Amino acid sequence: MQDLHDFMRSLVRHNIETVLGSIGPDAVSLWTSDQEERGNAIDSIAVRIISLKTFTNKYICKTLELTTVDLLRKVGRPNPKPRPKEVLSDEEVERLLAVFDQETFEDIRDRALIATLVATGLRRSAVRLLPLSSYDRVSGEFTVEEKGNVVRLGRLGDRPRKYMRAYLARRPERAKTDQLWVTERGTGLGNSGMEMIMRRAKKRSGITRVHDHLFRHRIAQRAADQGAAVGEIQTLLGHSTPAMARRYAGQALNRQGAKLMVQYSPLG
Repeated sequence: MQDLHDFMRSLVRHNIETVLGSIGPDAVSLWTSDQEERGNAIDSIAVRIISLKTFTNKYICKTLELTTVDLLRKVGRPNPKPRPKEVLSDEEVERLLAVFDQETFEDIRDRALIATLVATGLRRSAVRLLPLSSYDRVSGEFTVEEKGNVVRLGRLGDRPRKYMRAYLARRPERAKTDQLWVTERGTGLGNSGMEMIMRRAKKRSGITRVHDHLFRHRIAQRAADQGAAVGEIQTLLGHSTPAMARRYAGQALNRQGAKLMVQYSPLG
C-alpha cells in the first residue's frame, strides 16, 4: 500500500489523473525518475516497481477483473546488478575477538559465540539454538538446525574450540536447558541477548557495521579467494541453489584479475 500511495502521489505531482487508465509504462517511468531524484537506491526502486506490477496483474486484472490485460505488461521486471557483499577483514575479526578480554562470564561466552559465527559461517539462529548435547568437546563437531528445518553438521577448528572450552568451563551447571548458549542465570540466550552481544561488539571495537551475516560473507569470500569450487561454496553456506555461490566465485575472479594487472603491468 505504501508503494501504491507513493505512485499515486507521483501521478498528482505530474498533473496526471489518479484513475485506472493512468497506470501505464509512461507513468511508471515518471515515478522511477521521482525516486531517483530523491536518492532512492536502485534496489529499493526495483522492489517498488515489482510491487506495483504485482498489484496491477494479480489484483486489478486477475482478482477484480477490472481489465482484460495486465496494464504494466510492457514494463520490464527490474533486475539490478547484485552488489559485492560487504565483509569483515582479518584485522577487523581480530579486533572483534580481542575486545572480549575480561575474565567475566559474558566476555568468555561472547568471545566463544563470535568465534563460532566466524569459524562456521552458520546463520545466527542456528548458532544461537545450538544444542549442548550435540557438541563433541573432543572433535568440535556438532549438529544444528538451519533454515528450512535442515539439519547440518558443523565443526570448529583449534582456536574456536579453545574459546568454547573456556566458555563451557564457566557455563552454569544449574542451567535447565539443552541450549548451549545461556545467560549467567542459566536461561537460554534469546534474540535480544544476541542483539546485545552484537551491540557490545560494535561499541567496544568501533566497527559499526557488525552483524552476523558479515561472518557468512567473510567465510564464503575466503573460500572463493582460495579457489573453492562453486559447489564447495554452496555446501559451505548450506544454500539449496548455486546462485549465491556463483556470485562469490565471480567476485573472487574480479579480485584476482585486479592483482594480475599489477603483476603483469609493463609499468610495474
